[in-house]
Amino acid sequence: MKFKISGQWSDGYKHDGMLFFAQKTEEMLFYYTNHMYKVPVYNSYLLMWEYFHTCQFVKEKAINEGHLKYILEEFIETFDNDIVIKNNMSEDRMKYIIQTLNSSSLLDIERIMHYLFHYLNNYDEMCVDYLKKIIVEPKEKKKIERAINCYLPTLLNGGYSQQFIYKYNDKFWNNRNISSTNVLDEYFSRFDFKQRKYKVYICLDKKVKQFKKIFETRLKANFEQDKFSSKLKYDKNKYLQVSFDVEELDENKAAQRTYDIVNLFLRFYKFLGNRRDEWYLEKCLVVDENEEFYITDILPSGYSYSKDYDDKTIGQHSEVLITALLNNAHNSFGEINKLLKIHNTAINDSDMQNSFLNLWSIVEIIGVNKRDDSKMTEIEESIIPVLLNDYFENTFEELHDYIKANIEEEKYQKIISDVDIEVSEYEKIACIVILKQYDAIRKKLIAEFGDYPLIRSRISQLHNIFNEKNGYFNEIDKYERRVRWHLRRMYRTRNAIIHSGEDIDNLKSLGEHLHSYVDEILYEITIQLAKKHSYCTIDNVLINEKFKMDETKKIFKGKDEITYDDILRLYER
Repeated sequence: MKFKISGQWSDGYKHDGMLFFAQKTEEMLFYYTNHMYKVPVYNSYLLMWEYFHTCQFVKEKAINEGHLKYILEEFIETFDNDIVIKNNMSEDRMKYIIQTLNSSSLLDIERIMHYLFHYLNNYDEMCVDYLKKIIVEPKEKKKIERAINCYLPTLLNGGYSQQFIYKYNDKFWNNRNISSTNVLDEYFSRFDFKQRKYKVYICLDKKVKQFKKIFETRLKANFEQDKFSSKLKYDKNKYLQVSFDVEELDENKAAQRTYDIVNLFLRFYKFLGNRRDEWYLEKCLVVDENEEFYITDILPSGYSYSKDYDDKTIGQHSEVLITALLNNAHNSFGEINKLLKIHNTAINDSDMQNSFLNLWSIVEIIGVNKRDDSKMTEIEESIIPVLLNDYFENTFEELHDYIKANIEEEKYQKIISDVDIEVSEYEKIACIVILKQYDAIRKKLIAEFGDYPLIRSRISQLHNIFNEKNGYFNEIDKYERRVRWHLRRMYRTRNAIIHSGEDIDNLKSLGEHLHSYVDEILYEITIQLAKKHSYCTIDNVLINEKFKMDETKKIFKGKDEITYDDILRLYER
């Protein structure tokens, strides 16, 4: 990831805390960011809402009450580490609440959750107040990061679009001269959760003329041209421009609302007539109350990707993998091909619910082997080891990409060449960050990123985590818990879509995590099956991944320093 925000502000003004906040927000919202660094699906406050929602499903006997245990587990850990709540509630009160939750009946837990939900009903304001206080501290980056993890889920679940927050963050910090921290009031004032009026101009196939009366009377569409109509370029022989007045939190949500209005009609039209017509021009025009206009997508974008490879690289990798699979695992080729078809159907589907269900079906096909265990227990035991084994490599591959994208090539090559060992550049970066013998090179590397406090902080944090074996062990343990909670949440979401047909507020965020998991698992399985000494079947790959993780956990217990050989082991595939 190459950061757009680099703090080139007026008169050489620098503020490390504020710049870190801007870059961390950029990273968490960027389309191609790895799922490890994306916005969390929930914070403490939203987990309480999830608990209530799940309680209702349990009472209706739609799901097993065991799911409540996992939400409670996640809530207690998140609540205990919630830096915003710690700023507004005494430590003794928080400890007492946790103790009470751990020893109460389901009925009493629900009552306590209700109490907390109302006690913290101004959680969004608490987040802003704390962020304003901590951002001005240049050496409190970990606290700033924790506060952002609390704040952004509140915005997304409150109705703001991820695309809008990303663009606003970029525009705010790049398109003005920043000379003091006073701008923070202006920055946060945009997120006041107040509806704004928008006029959205979309272009529909000229077939819409035959439904003009329906669109005008039922959908409140306007077919008249005005002074903004010419701002949107389109083929007038094919399309007709139509506008809608909507109220929403931001321009991207306004575009989405308009699409939903029109698509409700078109969905029935296509169904009743068994039609496959494509109606929309991809882009639309949104005009706000101040007559500022924006060109944005009208069609749903689907779930994001963790990587953005160029066509040449993709082609080369595809050729190598197909050849290797046919040579070394031809018996599994048909199964892999089936899974890839489902995957491609999912990512090409603009309906996020359908896409989510297809992605989840891949998880079940891979992870369920019809043993006596519950479906979810099977899935967890089958696929979590794959994700855990990839964690170290993904972490340092991501850091490598950040370093290389935000430094001059000559400087990057000089630093890499200082590590005189025959390994990949990814492994060299891991060695620089972790190993004591490269302390001087690591300090030199950090010094190159004066305008990138996020990268400086990431290098220091990873060094502190991974310089001892038990640091890796503890990090993997935390990651495993997060993945387990997420998988259970995804399963509940799958059930909610199928059985109740309800709209899921956080489906985009959750679906992007699911998409990342599926991509990682499919990639690892394909790579392992394509090896010369293949494991032959998907199940054999999964068994090997479990054995490998169990062995790794045993080795990495203890306070010994991580060595060069340990790094090579963690990179083994």
